[in-house]
Amino acid sequence: PVGYPDKFVRYRIAQGWGPQCFVQSRAEARRESSFGGEITLDEFLPFFEATKLSFWWLPEVNSMCRIRAAELGTRETNGEAVRAGRAGGLNLAFRIDSHESAADSAVKLMEARKGECKEMVNFIVLPSPYYEGAFRFEAAYHQGYFIAFRPPTGLRIVPHIDNSDSNCVIDFALIDFQHMFKFIELEEVLRAAMQNVANWMPLDLLKLDGNVQAYFTNILGAPIWEDEDFQTYFSGHFDTWEYRTELRSVRLRTREERLGLELSSVATPEQMAQKIVNAAAYFTNILGAPIWEDEDFQTYFSGHFDSWEYRAELRSVRLRTREERLGLELSSVATPEQMAQKIVNAADDVLIRLPWRAVRHSFQILSRRGSDDVSALLLRMEAKRKLIGVLGGVLATAQTDADAEAPPLGAIAGLAHQVHLVSGDPGLAKTRDEALDLLVRHASAAVDEAEQAARPLDLDVIDFAALIAVPGMAERSNSLLQLMNFKLMKATMQE
Repeated sequence: PVGYPDKFVRYRIAQGWGPQCFVQSRAEARRESSFGGEITLDEFLPFFEATKLSFWWLPEVNSMCRIRAAELGTRETNGEAVRAGRAGGLNLAFRIDSHESAADSAVKLMEARKGECKEMVNFIVLPSPYYEGAFRFEAAYHQGYFIAFRPPTGLRIVPHIDNSDSNCVIDFALIDFQHMFKFIELEEVLRAAMQNVANWMPLDLLKLDGNVQAYFTNILGAPIWEDEDFQTYFSGHFDTWEYRTELRSVRLRTREERLGLELSSVATPEQMAQKIVNAAAYFTNILGAPIWEDEDFQTYFSGHFDSWEYRAELRSVRLRTREERLGLELSSVATPEQMAQKIVNAADDVLIRLPWRAVRHSFQILSRRGSDDVSALLLRMEAKRKLIGVLGGVLATAQTDADAEAPPLGAIAGLAHQVHLVSGDPGLAKTRDEALDLLVRHASAAVDEAEQAARPLDLDVIDFAALIAVPGMAERSNSLLQLMNFKLMKATMQE
């Protein structure tokens, strides 16, 4: 159907239903197949064999024909596929069954010998008035009735008037069956090249594979990709492939890994419920094994703790929020460059809900000496700008969210000190000053509360030094020293 380049008219003989015609994409067919949604070359030919149609041209009227399912046999052909030059076979037909109306009926497959059932199986082929190279198929004995595609998968016979508000498509492109390999997907070729590889495959070996080379030469009509192009492809399909730049090697992720990555992207309980239902079918249909015991799931969730929180005592699991996952990810970063890249790539609506501990850790890593390369310096500056810009939201969330931990005075002092050290262009300085003012107000409120209650400040010596360095706090040094007197007397010389 025109406008749906991934969909094809297909047919099958369904058990209990008989011959059927429908419209389907390869992705839709995979979900129904025994391959369980996997992209494999094993399902490529069966898919396209069920799209193969042939025309039997009729002499009565110009452009009149029968459209035959080329790969389905009948009693007359002894179960063999219909051959060119021989009448008969299963034909696309306009037959209205008892539960249908003349205005909307499914395309049927009917056996018809020469001259039989012509009012049902004969069609007129008309060029599309709108799409060059496309055609329409009008029922020969029912003027104005056309074969039509109704999304998502219906193949119908409907009356059609141009410029109507119908959602049906009556224009179809015809493709030579010999060109079906143009629709092969790169992932299928790469999977086939790696089917005998247990783990990592060097990129050089992958490029030397005959099918991979043929795909680029014959299908894409282009030279094989450079390393950077493959890296971009694998990064864009990270849920299927893991690529290691330092090894110049790639690995196909296991089904378990892919399921885990798919589940980690779920945002709503309804989506999660559907994924879990699919997961049960996954164990049965894909792994061919009974669903895991509790201990197996616990092991899996423990190994993917950055995405899942499992409570053994409750026998329950929770998908971590996006901000939790980002916070855990940031906690493992060790270099300023890596930290800057993750912060810059993160969405603002996720950063603003980060735990304050993750923000403090991020500032600490970013304050370390990193590369002097100009691009690295700019990246770190942009990361600091983003962090400073969300500080107000981070503190507000910590104060108002019942499940969040409010930052103690020491954390606020540390954050204020980190922000105070940030320098850069005027735009960054303005944002920095606004964030610093907010932190100072939080710190002053905590100090005022301690003074009124006549209790020591909940600070260690290092955080006290950071607090004194915050603008405006030096003026309160006497009262701060009194509130810290007990801890300072017990501090070691090193502290």
